[in-house]
Amino acid sequence: MTRCCLVLGDQLSDRLSSLNYLEPEDVVLMVEVWSEASYVKHHKQKIALVFSAMRHFADELRANGRSVIYVPLTDPENTQSLTSEVERHQRSHHFSEWLLTEPGEWRLKAAFDELKATLPVPLQVVHDDRFICSHDDFQAFLKGRK
Repeated sequence: MTRCCLVLGDQLSDRLSSLNYLEPEDVVLMVEVWSEASYVKHHKQKIALVFSAMRHFADELRANGRSVIYVPLTDPENTQSLTSEVERHQRSHHFSEWLLTEPGEWRLKAAFDELKATLPVPLQVVHDDRFICSHDDFQAFLKGRK
C-alpha cells in the first residue's frame, strides 16, 4: 500500500532521512501554509524565497522519479494548516502510513504528536540525521550538568 511522506519547508534536502524510507510507489506531500509563513514576522521576500525553494525542490523530486503532491498557498482547498492538510490528504488518498522527518521546532513536534493520536494510520516520525545528535542523545549528555 502507498505511504506518504510530508516534507516541511525547512527540510528541503534530498538527504532527508524520511525520504530514504520511501518505495517507488510512495508519495511526497509538500504544502504551503500561511500559518507557517506568518507565525513569526518575516520579510515578504523571505516568504516568497521559501515558497520558491519548496516548489523547486518538488520539481527536483519529480525529476528524480518521485510522485509529489504539491499544495500551493493559493489552492482553494488548502486548509492553511499542516496537520489539517495531512488529514485532508489521508481522507482523499487513504495512505497506509505517514512518514515525517522530526520537525526542528517544538511547536510542530507537539502538533504532530497530537495528530498521531487522531490519524487512522500510523505516523512515523523519523530522526533528523542532519543534526550532530538526536534529542535523546543530547538529553543524556545534559544529565548531571547545569
